[in-house]
Amino acid sequence: MKDDNFFTRNTDDANQLKIHFVRGKGKPISLDYFLFTCAEEERTVKSSTASILIQRRRCQTLLEKDEDQALKLSTSLQKLFEWYSNQYPQLSSDVVLDYKTHGHILQEFVLLKADMDFLIRKSFKIIPERTTEQTKFDWSLVDNLIKEHFPTYSSYMISYLNWCYVQKPKEDHLDLRSVPPVGKYIKLLKRHKEEKPKAPNEPTIKKNNQGSDEASEKLALKEVSDSLEKMRQDSSLKVITLEAQNSFIRRIQHKAVMESNEFVSHSIGEPPNRTLQIKRK
Repeated sequence: MKDDNFFTRNTDDANQLKIHFVRGKGKPISLDYFLFTCAEEERTVKSSTASILIQRRRCQTLLEKDEDQALKLSTSLQKLFEWYSNQYPQLSSDVVLDYKTHGHILQEFVLLKADMDFLIRKSFKIIPERTTEQTKFDWSLVDNLIKEHFPTYSSYMISYLNWCYVQKPKEDHLDLRSVPPVGKYIKLLKRHKEEKPKAPNEPTIKKNNQGSDEASEKLALKEVSDSLEKMRQDSSLKVITLEAQNSFIRRIQHKAVMESNEFVSHSIGEPPNRTLQIKRK
């Protein structure tokens, strides 16, 4: 039996989204929002066979035939960035990256990254990590091309590349505050936590650097699990807004939503009442 307040609740959620969108006009979006939406869009692009075929045809026209591998890749990347700059002028815009502008460049940037990855793999098969030594591939070439062609949004774009390809921190010098609790870092964080020697008087529940403890994480993940199950059982339920959480907990919840492959999520509201909202794809 449906909740009597079901329609009222969904109307309120929709109104909150509109208000949030309007209030955000002309204000830069958060880096977290950019990173997570790019990750979601990239997953969508990779799951599309049509997108992959179109990408291969486009990239084949950009591949250089020079015998010098480094020069060949450099020239191909330059041609790629020039093509995107001409084809999608919104990427070169100087308009503030608010929610509306973000919607106009999200897919184009993700497609650019996918094409860039394709060209780099032609030379390296496995994309080199963004290390400080730059022994395999000089990532500064890509950074400079981004700054040259898309200066207004370059910091966001380069941050996403760092998020995807930055070298894993060594466990001996692991700074948990600098490691996002997502993707390839999850196992590293868990292993570090398991191997950390326990002090004699250390409490059973350990808190992380964002003020989150194991009990809070379990409750937050259970809320996600319960919400996803509700949406699976009730096809008319379009949106669910979770309880307000700190950024660390929201990232963990967001990862759980992404792994469902059925729903998407994003943060709404202002701290300390910022929360995660789950929607259908």
